[in-house]
Amino acid sequence: MTDPIAIESFEVAGFRAYLQPQTFALNVSKHHKSLVVFAPNATGKSSLIDAFEFYFSDTGSLERLGQRRSQTQAGPTAMEHVGAKSEAITGRVGFKFKQRNELFEDYRTLGSPAEPPIAAQRVIDATKVPFVIRGYDLRRFVEASAEDRYTEMAHWFALDPLVNIQKNLRSLQRSVKSKSESEGPITERLRDLKQLTDDQSSEWDESEIIDWFNSNVLNPLNPSLIFNEFSEADAAYVSLAEAKLEEQERLGLAAINRLIADVTAILGVEDGNGTLEEFESSVGEYNSALKAEITERDAASQSVFNDVWQSANALFETEDLELDVCPICETMFENTPHGSCDAVKISIRTRLDTLQNYHAAQIKLKKAASTVKKWKLKLVDGIERLQLRMTEGGLVERAAITEYLAEVKDWTTGDEIPMSDGLSDALDATHTTLKETKSEIELKQGNNTYANAHDKARQLIRLKSDVESINRERDHLSQLHAQLTEQIQTIEDRINDHIKSLVEGLQDEVNRLYAKMQHPVDPDPPKVRFWLSPDPSKNQQQVRLGVDFAPGHTNVAPTGYLSDSQIHSMAISLRLVAIRRFNMGAPIVVLDDIVTSYDADHRKNIAATIAEDLDGFQVILVTHDEQFFFLLKDHLSDSQFDFRRITKIAPGYGPVFSNYQTPDAVVDANLVNGDSAGEEIRKIEEEWLLKICRGFVVDVAIRPLERPFQYDRSELAISLHRFLKSRKLSPSQVPGITNQFLTSLSQGQVENFASHFSENPNQWGSTGDERTRWEEFKYFRQLFVCPNCGKDRFKRPKGMKYPVCVSCETKFDFKAVKESQLVSNASQNSSN
Repeated sequence: MTDPIAIESFEVAGFRAYLQPQTFALNVSKHHKSLVVFAPNATGKSSLIDAFEFYFSDTGSLERLGQRRSQTQAGPTAMEHVGAKSEAITGRVGFKFKQRNELFEDYRTLGSPAEPPIAAQRVIDATKVPFVIRGYDLRRFVEASAEDRYTEMAHWFALDPLVNIQKNLRSLQRSVKSKSESEGPITERLRDLKQLTDDQSSEWDESEIIDWFNSNVLNPLNPSLIFNEFSEADAAYVSLAEAKLEEQERLGLAAINRLIADVTAILGVEDGNGTLEEFESSVGEYNSALKAEITERDAASQSVFNDVWQSANALFETEDLELDVCPICETMFENTPHGSCDAVKISIRTRLDTLQNYHAAQIKLKKAASTVKKWKLKLVDGIERLQLRMTEGGLVERAAITEYLAEVKDWTTGDEIPMSDGLSDALDATHTTLKETKSEIELKQGNNTYANAHDKARQLIRLKSDVESINRERDHLSQLHAQLTEQIQTIEDRINDHIKSLVEGLQDEVNRLYAKMQHPVDPDPPKVRFWLSPDPSKNQQQVRLGVDFAPGHTNVAPTGYLSDSQIHSMAISLRLVAIRRFNMGAPIVVLDDIVTSYDADHRKNIAATIAEDLDGFQVILVTHDEQFFFLLKDHLSDSQFDFRRITKIAPGYGPVFSNYQTPDAVVDANLVNGDSAGEEIRKIEEEWLLKICRGFVVDVAIRPLERPFQYDRSELAISLHRFLKSRKLSPSQVPGITNQFLTSLSQGQVENFASHFSENPNQWGSTGDERTRWEEFKYFRQLFVCPNCGKDRFKRPKGMKYPVCVSCETKFDFKAVKESQLVSNASQNSSN
């Protein structure tokens, strides 16, 4: 088994409620701590869970936000803090993980590709069950459809490939069955058969259709022609094709069809031009090209010496050559007709352009002449072939055709184009005569012709082939469907047996956790049951979920009989059992407000479940229920869990935690830049006083109702002073301060002046004063450390008079601190 993955730390910035970057370190010496956060609603606790969901999401968004804006969803843009752009902060969530001795980390920024980061994907690959559990989503698995529940549980059991095979096979099975039973193609061909046989046959029976064809189609033409089968190889079909050609030659239809084609080629058809129109169009294009060539030739008449102008242009375009006089005639440029050297350059370029235009016009004229010649030859050849066939067919020669042929033969480029109106009229008249003659012949023939018989036979042969092909395909598909059904049943039986054994193993554990959460309110809770759908004809397998509510009401739907809290308990049990079973590669559980709708007994049971059944898991939990927070502190070890409170949302920063400490670097940076740091010094002093007073457990006045958690700096400083005096603990004097520094700290003259507006015109701030004050405070602060280990966190358990170090539980004493510092200094001096 591979080593489990744990979270070392994570950072949130510019995301949801978190504007400024905040890092949550969870690595402590050799183990990793869990995190429990309490906060009132709308102070940023759920934004932490949003960070987890976003980081591990397949879509790069939150499920409730969706992928795009709509009436009910806000889209991914809602994840960015509203002040991120103005503060130039990139919205991001970053995680650092550890697996044995290997550290790996990655950031995911807002608007990044949908795929999870590499580090996130590594954690996802080590888990099977979604480990982010949100209170509002707990009912989903309980209330999901049986099909969706089967798919999800198959994913837990790492059976996704087999489930996909199931779905693909069933989809293929349905498609094959639908095609094998489809009557559409065969119905369409039988409809054509009915039309071909004059409503005599509506089903394909070849012997019956052959009898009808021989009797009704061939017998009136030639009783000796008898079809034995509908095939192109049948002797009767070959004879019928020969008789069709002989019939056309005898009746003249073949010659008429050729004449009609010749006329059409000259006059053109609807979807193309004839040779006559192409010829006349090419003549028009030639004449246009000729005019353009003449125009360009005249324009270039003064520029015929192209090589001369090219050489002159190269001379005048030389960059490092400055000319004052003409290099040919040695005349000053200002005395030439152009007036300047630049004007000469322009004239040269103009003449070169003119020569280029003339050259292009020549090429176009040459191409147009070639096109005219091509279409003239085609037109002459077409008219001569038409006249020859008209003569062979005994048609009256039309003078207009002969006259136009003679004119077009003598025509050459540059001549007036022959008028074609007479030719067009003659060809139209010839075309009309030919069509009428063809219609008369076909009318005399009637329906009983070899041509019609051959066409009907050809259609019946093709129809026979189509029907046989359709029937063969349906037979193959029926066989394939039977084989698929057998394979699907075999695969599903094995998958179902495997899932059944796994589900039964989960069922007992789910009932144990469910009973634990319900006790003692419900000492004998309904039994939870899973079972696979027994109906193999379903398109997708199902896992049904029920409860034995009462005698006569077994395996009933939970939502119909259980209360809201019972359904929530069942849902939590299901998820936690699945996570415990399948997520040991990354034992992480993220819980967001999971105790909604629970009373005190149930909250206590949930806390006990987290303590006892998630041992070895790294738990990230947020809640707005303070009583639940206290219950968790009672059940969970401080060495394994970090308990934090969000006290407020600070504008320009984000959620502020009770243990938040403004960094010293903020003050140092301001003082180095010559800026006022009084406001920051005051914050650090207040935060430090609150931490020390809380650790020493000093006595303070009961807070006003409207300010239950806010303490003034002077109040804390005075309370700390009283506590130290009562324990006869006296800190060293701060250099430069005659009075007790706590007295000076309670007044905070320098800090307050920098952070509060003053109307006194005789007072002004000084960064020098602030620098001195800052050094005095740091000196005083370093007195409050453990004399043994140097840590600065203390506690005073109930019944103890003096505070002790949180880490090593050494009794706090200023004298011991001073002595330890002297020893440390002496050690450093000796080493130097």
